[in-house]
Amino acid sequence: MLKYFHLIIIDQIFNLIFSSQCLSCHQYGTYLCSTCLNKIDFHPIQKCANCNKPSINGQTHARCISPLGIDGVFALTHKNQLMSTIIKQLKYRRSSHIIQSLIPLINYTPDFLHNFDYLIPIPLHPKRQKDRGFNQSELLANLIHQHLHTTLAPPILIRTHSTTPQADIHDRNTRLTNLKHVFSLNPNIDKNILKNKSILLIDDVSTTGATLIQATQILKRAHAHIVWGLVLAR
Repeated sequence: MLKYFHLIIIDQIFNLIFSSQCLSCHQYGTYLCSTCLNKIDFHPIQKCANCNKPSINGQTHARCISPLGIDGVFALTHKNQLMSTIIKQLKYRRSSHIIQSLIPLINYTPDFLHNFDYLIPIPLHPKRQKDRGFNQSELLANLIHQHLHTTLAPPILIRTHSTTPQADIHDRNTRLTNLKHVFSLNPNIDKNILKNKSILLIDDVSTTGATLIQATQILKRAHAHIVWGLVLAR
């Protein structure tokens, strides 16, 4: 949490030096102007994480759910050109200062996702996080924690292996294989903290759901009761 506030202070200094500019139309004054905000689709078709067919609120179909499977994934927006630009800026250009511009998106989180026991961001491998300087999913989780007053969990999940970025893999089965055995529980955290708890996993984007699916298996093996995913875009 302290590290997150350090980033906010750095970002405020950054904004004093460099004028903010809309990521889409390049208008000065903000990273996401009201005109471009209105271009974002806040009513995307929600889909089952398993079969990728439409489902109510992104809930996993009864025919698709398994004991260790994710219970649902809700996407705040559709991944159009603007959202792709925002996510790329956030992930690959060391632009953690644009995170505050996402508050209007966070406010579209449906009420049923406000009451989960814990928020858990998808972790990066330590090497990749060191190279990037931050974990964008962690920044998002902190933003959701602040504005929806949900509980941010201690670092329960860790990433033990550095893998090929999911964005570079287009086949769903290969994506799933790429992430096998890369997540584990933090050995310094009492895993009983998850017993019978509802967990909301936070990530920036979901394409095939492979990352969220693999992370869910670890959490459910530790007896988490319900696991959903919340992503910016799908």
